[in-house]
Amino acid sequence: CVDMPCDAKKKVLITDLDGSVLGKAGDTLTSRSEFQWDSEDQRWGMGDYRLPNTMTTTLAGENVPGSTWPHKGIDRNGDDPSVCSYKEAFNMYHCTGVTYRMLVIESMDGDTEVRRLSPVALVTDDGSVDLINGPMDHGWCGGYTCQERISTFYAMVIVGKTYKLYLTSTQPQSM
Repeated sequence: CVDMPCDAKKKVLITDLDGSVLGKAGDTLTSRSEFQWDSEDQRWGMGDYRLPNTMTTTLAGENVPGSTWPHKGIDRNGDDPSVCSYKEAFNMYHCTGVTYRMLVIESMDGDTEVRRLSPVALVTDDGSVDLINGPMDHGWCGGYTCQERISTFYAMVIVGKTYKLYLTSTQPQSM
């Protein structure tokens, strides 16, 4: 994924169906997808500087600061501690009282493997922003990656909540 981590380890959702793991049926664990956000080590490629220009610039050309979205990573309902709390033992967030689902965002255009749309940002009105990079390149060209990957993005969302989607590239005609 070259300039920022692929999403496999950053988009983990575990739902305790019967309460045997987290103590209450329906509770969930979600990844720390904000790991290394604005880190001094920019090899991670995570931070406000990666937010798509369409969300950080007004139509008049004025800058919208990254602080507009203070809650980084998978939406935790505005970082409400009564909803989600960080559990060091799991290196994940334990969330209760909300239902998460996986939202699949996919370009159906013919250039889906060669036009890069990421990073993709999913934002909420209560100040949450999550950056999504997509899957890794699965092709091999003579021992090297082909630099081709599908434009499919897996986002974790809270059921019943409204989200806005921003793409780094031109929006596909067919999604």
